[in-house]
Amino acid sequence: LSTSLLRDFDVRKMQAVARALEDVPHVTSLSLVDSRLQATEADVLFRALHHLPQLRLLNLAMNALREEGGRRLASVVGQLSCLEELNLFSNKLTAVGVLAVAEELKRCRHLRVLHVDNND
Repeated sequence: LSTSLLRDFDVRKMQAVARALEDVPHVTSLSLVDSRLQATEADVLFRALHHLPQLRLLNLAMNALREEGGRRLASVVGQLSCLEELNLFSNKLTAVGVLAVAEELKRCRHLRVLHVDNND
C-alpha cells in the first residue's frame, strides 16, 4: 500500500486509511513518504498497525513526526513482530524520540534496517 501521491493528510483522511488497513491484514509494506504527517495524524495510523501482523517494511521518511510522533510510534512499534525495516529519515525527530523508538525496537527480532538519519 503506497500513498506517495497523496499529500497533506489530516486526521479524517488518516482515519479512512486506518479503516482500510483493517481489511488488508496481508499487507507487508506500508509507505507514507513525504505525506506531511505530523504526530496527531500519525497516531491514528499507529493505532491501526496492529491490523497488519505481516508488516515487514514501514517507511515514514520525510514527514514531521517530531518528538511526540516518535513517542507515539514507540508505543506500538514493539508489537510489529515481523518488522524488518523502519525508515524514519528526515522526520524532525529529537534524540528523545529516536531513543523511545529504539528501546521498543528491541522487541522486533526480525528488524534488519533502521533509518533515522537527517533528524534533529
